[in-house]
Amino acid sequence: MPPLQYPDERWRELGRKLRRRRADLGYRSRREFCDRPGALSLPMIVSLENGKRTNYEVPNTFIRAEQMYGLPEGAIEAVLSGTAGELVPATPADKRRLALMLLEEAARDDLRAAAG
Repeated sequence: MPPLQYPDERWRELGRKLRRRRADLGYRSRREFCDRPGALSLPMIVSLENGKRTNYEVPNTFIRAEQMYGLPEGAIEAVLSGTAGELVPATPADKRRLALMLLEEAARDDLRAAAG
């Protein structure tokens, strides 16, 4: 997948904000944060929080990360594009919408695997 075209500083800013958000959620270590059902892998979280990688599967990776960090849909892209200040936690409606999207995605994957 081609790299997303955002300045390196925006990726570093995103990483700083995600690290702060993880700490706000009470997770001191990335390993503990990733040790939850449905979590992204530890290497993926390390990459996001360090701002080191730009070739993510978008929007799936960002949606899953936003859900893990308790953020509304589009929060990561807003930081990268420079239109967001601080990361604001998701509202209950945001969380329901994200959960439904992920369930629909999982159902499509199951259907493809069964047809496969």
